[in-house]
Amino acid sequence: MFSLIAAAYNVAPYLDDFFASVIAQTYGLAGVELIVVNDGSTDETGQIIDRWAARYPKLIRVIHQKNGGVAAARNAGMAQAKGVWIGFPDPDDILHPAYLTTLAQAVDPEATQVAIVANLVRYIEETDSYADTHPMRYRFTKGLVSRRVHKTRDMILQSVSHAVFRRAALVAHGLRFDPAIKPTFEDGHFANSLLILEADKMISFVPEAVYYYRKRAALGSAVDGSRDDPRWYTTQIETGYLSLIKLAQDRLGHVPPFIQINCLYSMMWRFRYLVDHPDRAALLDSATQATLRDNLARVFASIDKDVIMRFHRAGCSEMHKVALLARYGKGLRDPQRIQPVKIGEGLFEFQWYEDPALPVVLHPFVNDAPAKILAKAQEQSLFLGDPYVCQSRVQIRIADGDSVHFAAADGRKTCFRDRGLDLGAQIDGAQLDHLRPV
Repeated sequence: MFSLIAAAYNVAPYLDDFFASVIAQTYGLAGVELIVVNDGSTDETGQIIDRWAARYPKLIRVIHQKNGGVAAARNAGMAQAKGVWIGFPDPDDILHPAYLTTLAQAVDPEATQVAIVANLVRYIEETDSYADTHPMRYRFTKGLVSRRVHKTRDMILQSVSHAVFRRAALVAHGLRFDPAIKPTFEDGHFANSLLILEADKMISFVPEAVYYYRKRAALGSAVDGSRDDPRWYTTQIETGYLSLIKLAQDRLGHVPPFIQINCLYSMMWRFRYLVDHPDRAALLDSATQATLRDNLARVFASIDKDVIMRFHRAGCSEMHKVALLARYGKGLRDPQRIQPVKIGEGLFEFQWYEDPALPVVLHPFVNDAPAKILAKAQEQSLFLGDPYVCQSRVQIRIADGDSVHFAAADGRKTCFRDRGLDLGAQIDGAQLDHLRPV
């Protein structure tokens, strides 16, 4: 039923935990094969794998090869896999004892599924603790979910470690991991290529199937080091995300929301990392920065305004929504959102974001009369030295019985907003007094 392919490179300290978690599966191991590819490790990884294989020869098969990267290692394992379903767990992670059992229970006997996704739970090595705090945990808050791939929207898949894929579909499309995608996302590209090619099939998300993702104390994983690799800003976008966009356009005639959101989710980490951090951008020379700007523009050309407006994952706050809509020609944020903040007894600050090239003039009113502004300020954020977004702030004193609204000089509607919730175009002092502290 299951072929598990683990690409191993210098993971000696973690292998015993990984192998033990596979052996402990409540699912019958006669229905499982574990193919471990030692990708030219220079520590004791190879010897530890061989010891476990000697103990469980019917379960474990070993491939020793020269170092070629995780894509080449997974491809080597996939070429020998025989299972109905193929998974690619990382050998520094841990499987819950019921992991395979719960995945098997979710299999549709009508063979309509192309992928089944397990719940990612962090294992924090430094404190030997677990945390269900992964940014994509929202996919599992509504129980078992199965839907057509093209209707998944933000139920996205960015890695293969915590999922299994129908081998027949992989074989039919001749899919392999692309070793040219560096430093990461070769797995996200692989998974989403399959989903584009099988967009009319089903994908299931199974919260009871728990995959423990190890957060290493030494921060030595590929993801941890990717931001210090210039290819994260160039090659990965070109060969990973832009090639997915092209595949979707070629095969489906459009870029479906689940691919748009996948790309937006990934680009958000780059904006969050670089905005107002010229020290981090110093890694990138002028040519690399130019390539990054061009690649981002190409990605966002295929992301709809509605997708950006509705997106709130990966730290896509109001600030970033306003900035991205303006930067990539998607138009203005409408209505204009205003964040109220209580800063003292009866004293409130109102904040909003605006396009640096198209400032927003807002006039505050208290009880329908122009308000007395006690203080105002404006700050500008930068991305790679370019204006990214402006934040304007005004302070107004408001009593309990007062009502407040803002009027935009360009006639646009306004809306008060607090922690992602729209509060309407008018707000009173009592509501303001009960705002949660920022």
